[in-house]
Amino acid sequence: MVGMVLVMAMATSCGDRDSQESGQAREPGAGSESEGSLPGTDEEYSRESETDSDEGEDAGDGPIAVADFSYMPMDAEDLRDSTNTGYYTIDGEWLYYAQYVNASGAEEVLASNNVYISRGRISDGWQERDYIVQPKTVAYIRLNALMADGAGNCYVYWTPGHLAEEEDRFYTLEKYGSEGELLWKADYREEDLSGMGDVLDQGTVTADGRVFLFSTGSEGGILSFGPDGGLGEAYALSGLESLDGVPSGKDGKVYGYCLTGEDPAFVELGGSEGRYPCPDGILDVYDGRGSDPCVRKGDSLWSYEPETGELGRL
Repeated sequence: MVGMVLVMAMATSCGDRDSQESGQAREPGAGSESEGSLPGTDEEYSRESETDSDEGEDAGDGPIAVADFSYMPMDAEDLRDSTNTGYYTIDGEWLYYAQYVNASGAEEVLASNNVYISRGRISDGWQERDYIVQPKTVAYIRLNALMADGAGNCYVYWTPGHLAEEEDRFYTLEKYGSEGELLWKADYREEDLSGMGDVLDQGTVTADGRVFLFSTGSEGGILSFGPDGGLGEAYALSGLESLDGVPSGKDGKVYGYCLTGEDPAFVELGGSEGRYPCPDGILDVYDGRGSDPCVRKGDSLWSYEPETGELGRL
């Protein structure tokens, strides 16, 4: 059976966004469907899109499309089960996804498998296997977060596996270029990461190349890293009931936000650290990549400036 991945590419001033535009790599299945569950064929989707487009033109002041949707066919092996595709992330051109492949080709437990990062081009579905190869097995090194910056670069955060020797227990952040070349690599010890190294499983990359790794929830935490992987600051959840995500905005600003608590709000990280109450009805938040963050209210997308609370419909 061939799996199909639903890809949404933003076509607005927000820029092209990560699938976890609140900054995180997703669990498998969050954006995939089996062939049998698709509601129609590609031809039918094409006809529907043309019909919607015609209706929009006739409507004059009707809705304006702010996103393009594509179905990307994936090899059955890539989407076989949760041990085969652990994480994925999306930028404007590529879907990056993790694979766990046994070195001997045998069907064995996950802990004996090597980790590969492959990618599919959103425009035509072309698959590039082994874009990044990690020769160590999952027992010795573990993929915790996968990110993209919208400029053709992919970022991978690795943590030590359960069989890693003490001298090999490094936490590693890597940046890879558009051709899969390693641009830089930074290693950290557990004490460098304020004890959060194992739980940091989501991330955001800003327009200027900084990386923010974080974990969500009431015990969530955030660590920042410079454009070359240099260790930055650790941030507490001051002013938030829990952490739901970390989007970047314009002028280099980065925010933490909570939508699920009794008092939803944004806070700016490292700046004024002011607390900005959220407007009612925000359902999701997307990274601004140099512009204001975007938010979803009902079936509409809006640009959102946390400091003023101003919303602009896209």
